[in-house]
Amino acid sequence: MYFRLVQLDLGMPLLEEAYQKALNQGLFQIAMKAQTYLLRGWTEKGNSTAISKLKEEIFEFRISNSIPPTAQFYYTLGICACYEGKIEEAKYYFENSSLVAQSEDLSLQAQAELGLSIVDIERS
Repeated sequence: MYFRLVQLDLGMPLLEEAYQKALNQGLFQIAMKAQTYLLRGWTEKGNSTAISKLKEEIFEFRISNSIPPTAQFYYTLGICACYEGKIEEAKYYFENSSLVAQSEDLSLQAQAELGLSIVDIERS
């Protein structure tokens, strides 16, 4: 996928298309994963308007469809907050990522712990 190769200009439109298709077909878990990748892509591109809009859509979508946040989702929000210089917000998301990862995936917990370490360094 282009996104993984950091060719964001090519990958983002394809990812948005995949996201819409997943939504239309009721494949909510796939749509959630696509949203997470989109969020990270917009963060990498520094598009704060798209980040804010997508975060709002994600929260509304998760609430209206009773989909709990994943560790990867919280981790991505933590990365976004770091890029925006919102250190306390990043800490909150990394802590939640770590908690959720305890029951999901220990490798994600390690990522979250790394994020918390970075936040602690930024705060000092």
